[in-house]
Amino acid sequence: MSTSTFSQERNDHPAIKDKHYYQSLGSDQLVTGFMLLAAGITGIHIANAKGNDLSATPAFVTKAAIVGGAILIISSANSKKKARTMNAFLKMETVPVLKQCSIDCQYFPSLCLVFHPQKQSAN
Repeated sequence: MSTSTFSQERNDHPAIKDKHYYQSLGSDQLVTGFMLLAAGITGIHIANAKGNDLSATPAFVTKAAIVGGAILIISSANSKKKARTMNAFLKMETVPVLKQCSIDCQYFPSLCLVFHPQKQSAN
């Protein structure tokens, strides 16, 4: 898909959510979740060491970080599970196309299937 704006062309293809996308999303969510969880636990320990009241605003922020970290860790497991079960997906393939005496690349969707060989049991 190309659009012309002031005699310029842009060939932006839509983001395809394939197996690699969900694997990297799961890894990013896991790292961010553990960082938030560690920051929240550290904040509560610092507040307890100083003798601060845990109902104050900074303690609320650290509790929110712990809950947000736990939610991200759970969603990372869901993303990795989705990546493991993905068998078919759309992928944007580039095809050279002749446009006004020049060759340009145009994106077309293609269906990709992944076949997992079955394990044979030992008889």
